[in-house]
Amino acid sequence: MKSNRLASRCKICGKEASVSKWWTKAKSGKVYYYLKYQHSPHTFHLVPTDSTYSHFIERTDKAKNLYSLVEDFITRKMRQRRFRYTALIREMERIYKIKFSNEEFNRALKKATIGGLIEKVAYGRRALYTKASPISSVKEIIFDRVAINYNLGVTEVIVTVFLEVTNNASTPLENVPFYVPKGMVSSLNDLRLSGHDELGILSKASMKIVLPMSMQTLISISLNRTLSKSEQEYLTLSYEIPRSDEDIRFIAPARINSMRITTVSVQKFSLTIGRILVDGARETILPFRRKCFSKFGINCLEIELDRISKGESISIKVGAT
Repeated sequence: MKSNRLASRCKICGKEASVSKWWTKAKSGKVYYYLKYQHSPHTFHLVPTDSTYSHFIERTDKAKNLYSLVEDFITRKMRQRRFRYTALIREMERIYKIKFSNEEFNRALKKATIGGLIEKVAYGRRALYTKASPISSVKEIIFDRVAINYNLGVTEVIVTVFLEVTNNASTPLENVPFYVPKGMVSSLNDLRLSGHDELGILSKASMKIVLPMSMQTLISISLNRTLSKSEQEYLTLSYEIPRSDEDIRFIAPARINSMRITTVSVQKFSLTIGRILVDGARETILPFRRKCFSKFGINCLEIELDRISKGESISIKVGAT
């Protein structure tokens, strides 16, 4: 949005230009303020400032700032649309009110492609750019802490999961992968899946099935905010699975630094926990390490593990006493 223009010297190039106040509002609600120096109908420079339009935010690295715009567009505005190169650069110029040179834009776009944010796909003779799939865009995340509570009933298991997630990659993180220990799920409604992060409740549309398998179902969870490098988020999930004679198995979708597993039940069960390492080696821990107290059940047992690699499997065998 703009206001009345005045004549002034451009802080980018030093040339005389008409200057006006601009602000834009991001989807998150954050407002960004700029002074716009208009040199011609198609040439202008934007200078970031604060809401008083008197304090200028220096752009020390032009390439870094351009990449930040590309990153912002892909993660927040691109959605599942497909763009040819020319259409992509024009759409970004329209949204951010700034002109890009092909050389600068190519470098930023290549960095985003290498980083897994965007994919270049051939459609016949045309090359189109599309946002990377949620799972392929998650290059490196860490679960600093994981706490899983299994409430064992006669016919079902109510599962509550707490995740402390850190984005350890250089690219933004929007989606978190998670394995649900039930195979061939056609609808997440069957699991009564719900969740929330630090900003609030996760909508049903934010949780999607990515890969249903015979014993597990991989889902993708879209957070209510995008995590930059080294940022953390807390995530809580709740779902239900039927009780069966098969083990309850948790597959680590990422590296886990610390993990606590708790079982609660009214009935007494014989519980055995097993750990299958990435290389296939098995480690069996008998029985659960310590008793605990819970208002949800008479029997409460828990165990703590650490340094779990991505792809490791933790299984619980429930038997009669």
